[in-house]
Amino acid sequence: MAVQVRTGASERTPLISQRDATNASSNVDDDGTSKQNKPTRGSSWWRRFPVPHVETRILLAGFLISLSFSYTQTPILYVFHQMACDVFYSHNPPWTGPPELRCARDEISSAMATQFSLLGMSTTFCGTINLFVSGWTAKRFGPKRALLVQTFVPAVRVATQVLGVVAGGRAGMLIIQCTQIITVIGGPMGYILIINILAGELVAPARRTSVFGMLQGCFMVGQGLGYLCEFFFFYIFLSLTVADQLVKQAAA
Repeated sequence: MAVQVRTGASERTPLISQRDATNASSNVDDDGTSKQNKPTRGSSWWRRFPVPHVETRILLAGFLISLSFSYTQTPILYVFHQMACDVFYSHNPPWTGPPELRCARDEISSAMATQFSLLGMSTTFCGTINLFVSGWTAKRFGPKRALLVQTFVPAVRVATQVLGVVAGGRAGMLIIQCTQIITVIGGPMGYILIINILAGELVAPARRTSVFGMLQGCFMVGQGLGYLCEFFFFYIFLSLTVADQLVKQAAA
């Protein structure tokens, strides 16, 4: 690279010539901002909005993913209770009392607790294997693609659980329990590992300890808020269902 040496220069010669100063001032707008950094007419409208800091994006991702994962726990518990109730009355005399007390029996609650415990055991077992699979995926394809897998595959699992809800009874509970095998590829254990890997790679070393602590807090807040929201909507749905049954019973 050739270096241009200014001839006839002395100690009082300005470092920036008049021509360079004129060119530099022409690239600056009246408000002091560079014209090159301003969005042009053909640029996308969303580029004009400020982009959150990388730490904020990581914390927001942890919060939203934890919220979405914990949002389906109460509906699954309710579905298992209804399925256990159907299984119980399939080999017992039909219920003739009030509809709202049809499934309020100790035998049904015991059967539901047993099946739900088997569901939790399968989730824990497959989630532990998912830690090793997600770690290998992050090394092989990168943490960003691994996080995409860890969030997309559980959506497929929820879609397959709908088949168990439609089937109902003992077959429905078995289908929902078997769908936890999909958790081996992507699930609630692997995304925590991947987000911590992303935080370790993208956050400055001086900020990693505090970001890791805030990230765990975002996981807890997202999970707690998910439980609260699902209970709120589930309570409204159950209240409307019971009220509709009472109206139909009174009309009959």
